[in-house]
Amino acid sequence: MRFLPEEELKRLYLEEFYTIADLIFYYGCSQKTIKQNFQLYQIPVNKRGNFLYRKLQMSEKKFASLLKELYWIRRMSTYEIAEYLEVSQQAIWMNMVRFNLIRRKC
Repeated sequence: MRFLPEEELKRLYLEEFYTIADLIFYYGCSQKTIKQNFQLYQIPVNKRGNFLYRKLQMSEKKFASLLKELYWIRRMSTYEIAEYLEVSQQAIWMNMVRFNLIRRKC
């Protein structure tokens, strides 16, 4: 097993909100290596898809409310929301589906 620097790995994942995919690219290693190091250093693996509200430092419930407000009340498009939150439009769509936010009619 390839040993990754513990403090840097924790900082990137827990404080800078790197995803596992980001870490794989950053370290040039496999997912297995990342997960083995997480286990070794007892780093909790976050649920898939929650990097957005971790990045925004808010609860899942508050993030769902924010998406609802931006989309329904402020009438922002998913593109505008993605630009505003500095993420991909696909990430916005995936979270809207996850939170059962209904799409507006055109």
